[in-house]
Amino acid sequence: MTLYNYFKYILTGMLICMVASCDLEETNVNPDNPEEAPNRVLLSSAQAGFAYALGGDMGRYANVITQHLAGVGRQHLVIGRNQITENDVNNAWRFNLYPIMQNLKVVIQQAQEEGSPHFSGAAKVMLASVLGVTTDAWGDIPYTNAFQGREEFNPTYDPQEVIYDTIQALLDEAIVELQASESLNTLESEDLIYGGNLNNWIKAAYTLKARYYNHLSQVNPTESAQMALAALDSGFTSNAENMTLAFGGTQTEANPYYQFNQQRGDIVMAEFFTDLLIDRDDPRLDEYVTPLKGNFAGATSGEPETGSDMGPFVASIDSPVPFITYPEAQFIRAEALLRLNQGGEAAEAYNEAVKASLREVTGSDDYPDFIAQYASASGSVTLEQIMTQKYITMFGTFETWVDIRRTGFPDTPDPVMALGPEPLRFPYPQSERTFNAANVPDVTLTTPLYWDR
Repeated sequence: MTLYNYFKYILTGMLICMVASCDLEETNVNPDNPEEAPNRVLLSSAQAGFAYALGGDMGRYANVITQHLAGVGRQHLVIGRNQITENDVNNAWRFNLYPIMQNLKVVIQQAQEEGSPHFSGAAKVMLASVLGVTTDAWGDIPYTNAFQGREEFNPTYDPQEVIYDTIQALLDEAIVELQASESLNTLESEDLIYGGNLNNWIKAAYTLKARYYNHLSQVNPTESAQMALAALDSGFTSNAENMTLAFGGTQTEANPYYQFNQQRGDIVMAEFFTDLLIDRDDPRLDEYVTPLKGNFAGATSGEPETGSDMGPFVASIDSPVPFITYPEAQFIRAEALLRLNQGGEAAEAYNEAVKASLREVTGSDDYPDFIAQYASASGSVTLEQIMTQKYITMFGTFETWVDIRRTGFPDTPDPVMALGPEPLRFPYPQSERTFNAANVPDVTLTTPLYWDR
């Protein structure tokens, strides 16, 4: 189902709800405000909304901080100088991430009440994904006491460690529910990610479990590696299983990076990332970077310079937005194996990760010179090698910022006219300072998150 047809489906559903509500004897019913929406609409809306968030503020800000992108105007220029404000993140928190989580909670409740575990399972995978990005941006966040409407206007904040336990519990529950032999309502074409393929949902859940175990590499190096590897044994096995949301070929269903570049133009490719690709003669260069007057040129981070635009793989009108992918899974495997001192197996996973990324981005891994230099490790591989290639592979995603904070690789240069050290978290939004000030944690941009030790 295209996003355009999906939006038509929503409007049709709303009209049906309105007509069904038009009982002249029910004078207290507002036909323009139906109390319930179908699970199919809410789940699809959450999927599309989260893709817009990942390709929107969350992805853009993270990629400016990691110097994949350079902010050259307005707030993105300031973010590129290591300063991000409460107002910058207000929309992502208040109008994207938390409303998406609210809708997913409703889907789960309705699905459980009607006996539709497949819907509940998919919604729990999505909820774990949104929770993961939210806590990895802010740290402690409201969850247990949130989403209660009038009953609780000032929810307390759950510690990030508790949120991580919640993520794993949601994914465990999702795996069980997605394997249920019966479900009153089933995922079909309205599932914008997998079109109702339950096996892929289960693999995505296991791969997400591996991601969040691996994030704890500094908290418990050995156990985090063991748990990540155990989850990956049931996770993705090829690019065909990637958890992504595809966008369409018209303005009404366009990729969020494409939309932003068409409407604003405040970001271009960063010099650090662009030069990294050029220096390595990386086959992905043409797909990641659009030539500027015949040359690939990144802007200096912190300077309002001209630079190449984002390339077609990430920022075409119909480019998909990834949630989690097979190449990421293989980089997680390589890193986990390295922590367990299994250098040979780590090298094999690293080689496959690079090749899988080439196949995903260019359609081929037939680049013998590049493979010989960057995807033929044997006997051993370093953490810097793994994380540098992962940094290249994960261009455009929020996850790149997690990796740099967690491992320190790659070592990006200080931006010009830096207003402070590189942020280790987002500030809590202005809306929380205004409406929930008593519960907002007392932290700064340089206060490390729970897993950042």
